[in-house]
Amino acid sequence: MNSTRNLLADDIQIWLNNSISIVSTIINFIGFYVIIVQKSRESRHFALVQLFYQFVLYFCQVYAGSILNIVFLFPLPGAYCIGLLRNLSGFSALLAFGLFDVLFSLQGALIAVLMFMKTMTLARPGSPFRMSELTQRIFISVVIGGSALSQIGVLLASYSNPTQVAAFLQKTYPNMTFLLRYNFLWMLTTNRHFVGVITSIFICIGLVFMVCMMSFIILIFELDLQVNTMSKSSNKYHRKLANEFMSHTFITLPFFILVPFLILIKFFLDENTDVAVLTTGSFAFFISAPIPSMLAFLYKNPAYRTFIIKEFHIPTKQKTAVKATNSRQTQSRVQAE
Repeated sequence: MNSTRNLLADDIQIWLNNSISIVSTIINFIGFYVIIVQKSRESRHFALVQLFYQFVLYFCQVYAGSILNIVFLFPLPGAYCIGLLRNLSGFSALLAFGLFDVLFSLQGALIAVLMFMKTMTLARPGSPFRMSELTQRIFISVVIGGSALSQIGVLLASYSNPTQVAAFLQKTYPNMTFLLRYNFLWMLTTNRHFVGVITSIFICIGLVFMVCMMSFIILIFELDLQVNTMSKSSNKYHRKLANEFMSHTFITLPFFILVPFLILIKFFLDENTDVAVLTTGSFAFFISAPIPSMLAFLYKNPAYRTFIIKEFHIPTKQKTAVKATNSRQTQSRVQAE
């Protein structure tokens, strides 16, 4: 980063992120309407959790992209905000940034919970992997509450007031003191704070990945054991649904890990490296996650997909194919006659 960040980069990021938020809002609210109105083969409880997950994902990205509009500082361990809450400072700014951190961790926790719930629904009554209702609730509470509380706890422990941040910049990065012009400036002023925050983020991501993979393996195992007791079509449907859910997770995974990955890269960057374009582009990619996530949810669910086609009168290729088939049959009959 140069000793002065081009203010034009801030203006471009504000315009780009707000545009993404508008598109995301349109697509997601259409999706929310479809999920609420249209009944799918899934249980209503599972559909509501799915809806809640998508809403958290949407709100987190809009909050980060427009309300905060975070500019991560590379290679500095910090960020400033140029969004609607840009005038916050001190501890109030930390709480606002902490809300983003909690929402970010909650996204991953809900992915794990959705996969876990699906596994518990299909597990056999006498299966050693099936938990009681109380145990399931405790497990879900630990996953969601643990991830959120751990993140906010580490963030609060790493708080540095504006005076400490100013002293840190003047001592360690004297050519970066121009950052003090921003009211909403969050900075990790010690290596202990930085290691604690990064470690907690990667631990949460690792735990979510582990729960998802274990739940997926158990689900496939349970379906294999129920080949003779479950109808072939039902077994095939649930197996297909599990595979689609995991593929959906891998679709959104790059959006989630991009920012932590770029923070890790800071170790290999020179402090004079200008990363304004990289920062703006990567964060725009990050906040656009709800768009492919919702589109994947709607496209992969036959009930949702059919409802959208009928509701919005979307033409399908199937009709054209049918007409073409009928036309070929008519021509063959004429030739035969």
